[in-house]
Amino acid sequence: MKTVGNIVPKEGFKCITIRAKVYDYYYANWLKNKSAFEIKGITSFSGYITHILTRAMEENNDC
Repeated sequence: MKTVGNIVPKEGFKCITIRAKVYDYYYANWLKNKSAFEIKGITSFSGYITHILTRAMEENNDC
């Protein structure tokens, strides 16, 4: 298993690298709408990103 520094993801998880501008955009959106996402059961930024990626897969019939 490759590590980034001394960070190792939990079993069943992977790390991805994205541009800071992309991260900042989605993190700001997460913070702005956090309470609405929590009502939907999305309680973390990681969960929010997983939700977005899963929705994109479903829209492309890849899921």
